[in-house]
Amino acid sequence: MSLEEQLRNDAQSLREVGWFNRAIMMDAAANEIKKLNDRITQLERENDAMRADLLLWQEQEVKP
Repeated sequence: MSLEEQLRNDAQSLREVGWFNRAIMMDAAANEIKKLNDRITQLERENDAMRADLLLWQEQEVKP
C-alpha cells in the first residue's frame, strides 16, 4: 500500500470517529503526495525521452 493510500485510509478512519480536522489534513497531505508522484513520473518520462534523443544524436554524429 502506498503512502498516499495509507493516508487516505487513515483519514477515513479519523472521519469515522469524528476527527474531521485531522482527516482534512491527511487528505491534503495525500493530495500533495499524489502531485509529487505525478511530477516525478513526468520528469522520469522526460528524462527517458532526452536520453533517447541524445543516443540518436550521438549515433548520427558517428556516421560518416
